[in-house]
Amino acid sequence: MIRNSLLNLALIGAIVLPDIGFAQMAGNYDLVGVYNVYYYIVRELSNSEADQMDGSYELEIHWPSSESPQFSSAIATYAVGDSVGPVVVPLVNPALLGAFGISLNTDVFENGGMTISGTYPSLSTSNCETQVTIPAITDNATWASGGDPVVDQTALTATYGFGFVTSGIFANNMYPPNFAGGETYGVDFGPGTNHETWGRWISHYNADFSFIESAEFFWEQVDGVESDAGVDEQGELNGHLGLAAAFGDSSTVPALAATFPTLGLNVGNYPIIGGTGADLDGDGTPDGVIPAPSLTESGLEWGYIFDPAGADGELFGSGDGGADEPFQFTGYYFTFNFLAAASALAT
Repeated sequence: MIRNSLLNLALIGAIVLPDIGFAQMAGNYDLVGVYNVYYYIVRELSNSEADQMDGSYELEIHWPSSESPQFSSAIATYAVGDSVGPVVVPLVNPALLGAFGISLNTDVFENGGMTISGTYPSLSTSNCETQVTIPAITDNATWASGGDPVVDQTALTATYGFGFVTSGIFANNMYPPNFAGGETYGVDFGPGTNHETWGRWISHYNADFSFIESAEFFWEQVDGVESDAGVDEQGELNGHLGLAAAFGDSSTVPALAATFPTLGLNVGNYPIIGGTGADLDGDGTPDGVIPAPSLTESGLEWGYIFDPAGADGELFGSGDGGADEPFQFTGYYFTFNFLAAASALAT
């Protein structure tokens, strides 16, 4: 998993020194905004216990439930190297933080220590379901900066390479780039380099640069042994993404019914699971789309299973091999009659 995180911090109290430098980061900060983006990169299954128990490359739907399914079907299949997501946590102001019960206070010390306490958003996977959680945390971390800051006199900012060295909550061994020394993203740090997990700190000053008013802490984190994230005690990758709800739409069936009127497709009252939507009003954007679940979206837990294409991907039996749609005799929907017929054939 790759995570991009941006923390906006308001300075509560600080040691004020006359020169911009290392100690100018020191102070007590309150979190006033967070924007986390999680990207899941499909990987090969490891030898971890979690992979052996729950690892899969398919997103499946079940009826009547995943615990006791009488029918299951894959609505998406992924290959190693595919990107899944992103999962976004867009809590960019104090009002949104408060609405989700997030409050974080941080003491940054000039000797490289950092004390963090409060509540902070995280991802947790249990029983094949990944959810955004808000656990209480306490962390006695250490940090390092990389070289002198890059000072912007117009924007009233000082930008440092910055990262956690040790942490019980966040990624470890973050590389602090030396921006003033000319280190650049994609060459000296970032994806594909020797320092994929890295961080940046921007201090925002008052008009005469005598006081930090706020700060931004951004980092990119890649799961692995070096960052001590997403691995088990043996160093095996064990991160998973599981969904208890799906994506879908309410526009695909109406669009197909209008395009193929002689088929007499039944346009139901509920969305279809796994649909990506059709542009009904011609504005270039699919209509009636229900996105996958996230912090702010519940996703689609119930809906129709509708398959007009079958395995060959060709609509309504138009493929060279003829009709292969499993639900062609029940209006292209999964129905009780289909289940009864399939059960009878299986006995």
